[in-house]
Amino acid sequence: ALAETSLRRIDDFTPQQLCLHCSSFARLNLAYEPIFDAIADRLGKAGEEALNIIALAPEDSDPLAVLSMTDPGAVYSARDVALAAYSFGKLEGVDATQQTPIVMSTTGGHRNDISAKAFDALAVLATLVLRDCTARELQMLATGFDRHRHHTPVEERKPFDSDLLRAMGAQAKRRIAQFSAESLVVLLGE
Repeated sequence: ALAETSLRRIDDFTPQQLCLHCSSFARLNLAYEPIFDAIADRLGKAGEEALNIIALAPEDSDPLAVLSMTDPGAVYSARDVALAAYSFGKLEGVDATQQTPIVMSTTGGHRNDISAKAFDALAVLATLVLRDCTARELQMLATGFDRHRHHTPVEERKPFDSDLLRAMGAQAKRRIAQFSAESLVVLLGE
């Protein structure tokens, strides 16, 4: 009942509410396909919109500032992007055969399409907010993207986004003091 109500109202959610919702389902290991398909659609639209706005912005401008001025309600924070990436990555590893019938298909085929759509958008959104990421958020992003890559069949894997990886590495260097030894090992291992 909660999932169906959420699905009906998902277009009314702010980016923060959308990503918190995604995280809540992931914490419960509920890979409910219609919700995650709708969330992936919203992320995809946000990623496309961000690319379009940035393409029109002056070259030396701050892309996030331009996006914030153009459509403040469509801006995803570093925390939002990290939560969504971690949630989608976590749910890709959920064994759908062990879940109730309302969740993602047991074949995993459509689930891979949903996740691919979400992670394509998250790569765009992440580049906009990486400079605001804490060590924890960087770890969540890296873990989410790594799980997505791990659960994507080899023949469907895309090459790593080298710009995103470089930007994550640069931000990790700036935040090095925030990492615990364990979280740094996890980040470097991703």
